[in-house]
Amino acid sequence: MKTSVLFLLAAILCTCNRVTENSVKPILLLGKPESKIANLSDIASDIDYIPLETDSNSLIRYIYDLKTSEKYFYVKSLSEIICFDKQGSYLFKLNKQGRGPEEYNYIYDFDVSPKNNLLVINTSKKILIYNQSNKGFTFKNSLKCKFQPSQVRFIPNEESMMLSYSTSYGYEKYRNVVIDLNGDTLVTRPNYYKYVKFDDSGLSAFKNDNISFVFGNRLHFKEMFSDTIFYLDHSLKILPYLILNSEGKLPTSQYMADWRNVFNRYTEFIHFNYIIELPRYLIYSFNYANSVWLTVYDKSENKKFGINSTTFLKDDLIGGLNFEPKFCCDGVLYSWVDALSLRNFVESDAFKNSIVKEPQKKMELKTFINSINDTDNPILIAVTLKN
Repeated sequence: MKTSVLFLLAAILCTCNRVTENSVKPILLLGKPESKIANLSDIASDIDYIPLETDSNSLIRYIYDLKTSEKYFYVKSLSEIICFDKQGSYLFKLNKQGRGPEEYNYIYDFDVSPKNNLLVINTSKKILIYNQSNKGFTFKNSLKCKFQPSQVRFIPNEESMMLSYSTSYGYEKYRNVVIDLNGDTLVTRPNYYKYVKFDDSGLSAFKNDNISFVFGNRLHFKEMFSDTIFYLDHSLKILPYLILNSEGKLPTSQYMADWRNVFNRYTEFIHFNYIIELPRYLIYSFNYANSVWLTVYDKSENKKFGINSTTFLKDDLIGGLNFEPKFCCDGVLYSWVDALSLRNFVESDAFKNSIVKEPQKKMELKTFINSINDTDNPILIAVTLKN
């Protein structure tokens, strides 16, 4: 769908519903930013390092995904979901890999619902729901899916979730489906980008063809073919929220139809990595023309700022490692680093000679390094942004 048509569609939807708190605003993706941001202090007010407790039950080789709630961190480590408190102490984990009715063979995706004390696993054409107590996870029920969702997200403060689907085959009926905890369908959004494949010898799919984030206690989402970010309001209506104007550079259904050229032509199109929204900032990353574009949009000033996608943000607050945004929850940005890399940096001349805004916290970081081992679990980095 061309960008002009998307603008018209968004305007019509916004006019008809008139329930959005914000007008649908366009942000030009490839437009030149006003300036670049190099230092963390340009957008952040504080930073903390949180060690994830290491023992035989909580070993993490790699963090594949992270979720947070008011009380907990949930870390996906291949076939497990490991739960820590907000100080990083290990509590319990979900390790149900298998072929039984309460088990999963692989975790495609997961989400948590703090309000309902639930954890949901997206596995092979099944959605598994587990209750959470202060002692661990117990199986609640299993929902069968006719087609494999690429993503599952709880809707904030609702007893429902949204399933999002890719268009791997080209004929998928729906792009998004909202269901309740019993599996009953509440809302559907059609797949507007169907196509007929060139042949049946390959599938066309990308990891981030559906992107979602929670902001303002609402679930927002974007698909790879559309410039528009949508959201679900409290009556479960799907409404336009924001337009990331690609100037026609998003993948098309015709491009996806011929899998043989998908990767040969990959650099011709914009492919998003993530979108993060905070009270003041919108942060987004995408690949285009053999480059990674990382941008901070300041909503209060209506300005864009570029970030070097290789060096990221220099920690001029306490002198730690350069900060790469990876996840956001409740206005806090998170990243993570392995213990050995952090130790090597803190023991380097770059750290020793760094001039920082918070010298006392720099000394605390140096002391902190002496309390961990090189083989310990990854360490979370929590950054509080300016209001």
